[in-house]
Amino acid sequence: MSLDEIRRIRDADPFRPVWMKLADGRQMLIESLGITPKGIVLAVSREQSLFLLPEQIIEARPVQLAAN
Repeated sequence: MSLDEIRRIRDADPFRPVWMKLADGRQMLIESLGITPKGIVLAVSREQSLFLLPEQIIEARPVQLAAN
């Protein structure tokens, strides 16, 4: 993914958790996203925190929240 695409997801108001698919085949629910000044993505899930290059992220989709 491009860094601009990741920024749009991170900057959504309100931010929603994101299903992220990585180049190595892992898929995880990301609850927080950050981007360093050098363009490295910090992806935080309940299980772990990852530092990723944008090209390692194949897909990121905001989770559809249930209507109340």
